[in-house]
Amino acid sequence: MGMVIENMSKEKSAEYIRLYASVFNEEPWNEHWTEQAALERLEDFMNTPKFSGFLLYDEGELVGAIVGHGRVVMDRLSFYVGDFFIKGNQQGKGYGKRLLRHLETDLKTKGFHRVTLLTMADSPAETFYEKQGYEVNNGRVIMGKSL
Repeated sequence: MGMVIENMSKEKSAEYIRLYASVFNEEPWNEHWTEQAALERLEDFMNTPKFSGFLLYDEGELVGAIVGHGRVVMDRLSFYVGDFFIKGNQQGKGYGKRLLRHLETDLKTKGFHRVTLLTMADSPAETFYEKQGYEVNNGRVIMGKSL
């Protein structure tokens, strides 16, 4: 069977949310995701125009996923990666690189010109993205306010 990349679909939501909650509740993220909250997050992405997502399986086991949505920036299509993760014990095996390249190839065929994402500073994820040619945008500041 080997490695297979499939389009994200509602039928695959249950296994996606189980893996999502598991990955982000562990190191280095240490977040507090319930499966219900992960489902709502995924549904928000899937209900967004220009949604795209892929699941990566190895020997029938879901080991990673990437989802997001397109948006117009000036007169060009840009894709925002909302969630991208590889199962903790499967990291470092090339799955992330393969999944990201699959997304980039798919986006090019659809006329997208840019991919953007957010990640934790000084994390293994930041190092991974830099190795894939992504750069920190020094012209932007992420701001937030708790309500």
